[in-house]
This record gives sequence, structure tokens and C-alpha cells, in this order.
Amino acid sequence: MPVVVTGADTPLGERVLAALVGQGLDLRATVDDRGAVAPLVAAGVKTAVSDLVDTERFGAVVEGAHTVIHLRGVSADRVLDGVDDVLAALPDSGVQRIVTLAGLAGPAATHPALTALDEADVDTVVLRVGVVLAPLADPRAAAPTFDDPDLELAPLWSGDLVAALVAADRLRDLRGHLSVDAVGADVVNAGRLMELLGVRVPTRDRPPDPGWDLVGDRGRAMAEILGVRPRSLSAAVQAALAGL
Repeated sequence: MPVVVTGADTPLGERVLAALVGQGLDLRATVDDRGAVAPLVAAGVKTAVSDLVDTERFGAVVEGAHTVIHLRGVSADRVLDGVDDVLAALPDSGVQRIVTLAGLAGPAATHPALTALDEADVDTVVLRVGVVLAPLADPRAAAPTFDDPDLELAPLWSGDLVAALVAADRLRDLRGHLSVDAVGADVVNAGRLMELLGVRVPTRDRPPDPGWDLVGDRGRAMAEILGVRPRSLSAAVQAALAGL
């Protein structure tokens, strides 16, 4: 059954589609940038320019699809801002699952869209991301910086996030409303991570915020539910620095 990827012209959307192409799937995508249409069509992806707000237009894209992997936007907050538009297009479409991202901490952890997903009449998989290490050679990505060098993190390599998003679609026996901490296997404080990435470590000028949990379950749910074992911190940092 077809799989739809929104935000296919974002760095993450591009990588998810690249992982899906060649698997014999009927792939569809939405983009904001018209310039992204031709390369996707050439790769065999049916592509529409859509901001998702036009329910009729987006409804035609998702008609008969099994999964919508919703990645429009470049941050967890912005991705969730489009959930209502996705849900509005789903009645009578045949879509059975929505896969998307949310923040592990901060405002995104309690975003109203999460309630809407929990109440949706389709299966949902929400990957709650903390710190994701993207290829630092990519000019659209930047090394993470933090005000509090003592903040504990479980950094996740972006390639493992891509694998988890693909698995959330391909594991067709998943049912219900699932929330999975998309975090790495190893815990490190922010100062040490910035040192490993060659980023200047600030002097802490305020006490840590107890409401920020960027460690989660240290990748256990990713392994147990999605079958994706996050790589070690050293391997993730090496991959980020290599720009793979």
C-alpha cells in the first residue's frame, strides 16, 4: 500500500524517502519547494506541492495510502503544527497509520497535537526526539549548543532516526497509539558532547531546568518496539563529524 511522506524537501524527509526508494513501494510525497518536484518524480515518487492546508488537495495525495510519515517542517514543534491538517484529510481516505515526531522535552512534549493524535481513529507512532546528531558537513545542519553544560543527553545519530521512521511504517503489526523515545543508547552531559563535536562549551550561568529530560529510555523502546538499536555515542559522533 502507498506511503506518503510530507516535508519531502526537508533534510530528514529527503533521507527517509531515500531509504524507502527501491523497496518496491508506491511512494508519494508533498513538498513546499517546486524545485524539489522533478528529482523526486525522476526517482519514482509521486509528488505534489502542498502546504497541507487545502484538505481536498492533500486528501487526494493520501487517498488509499497505508501510512503518512509527517515530517513537514524542520523542528519537532513545527512538525506537530501540521498534524491537524493531516488529520482533517484522513476521513474516508483509507489511511491506517500516522508516523511523526515530537520533542522529548519542553513545550513540544505537551503539544496539543499529541492529544489529537491519541484520539485519532488511526494507528499512530510518535517518535519523541531529544538531541539528534545530523551530518555536520551538511550546511543546513549545525552542531548542537546548550546553555547548561551539565544537562544530561542521550544523543541519537540521524541515520538511526531515519531507520526508526521507516520501521514505524514497515512494522505493520503495530497497533494503537504508540509513543517511542527516539534517543541514543549512551548518556553524556552537554559539555562533553560539545567538546567531542568541537563546539565551544559555555560557562553555566543558570541552574539546570529540571523539566528537561533529554535522556528518555536510552533507546530501549526503539530496539524493543521498532527493532532499531541506536549506535553508541562514539559511533554517532564519528558519523556526524564525517558528514555521512
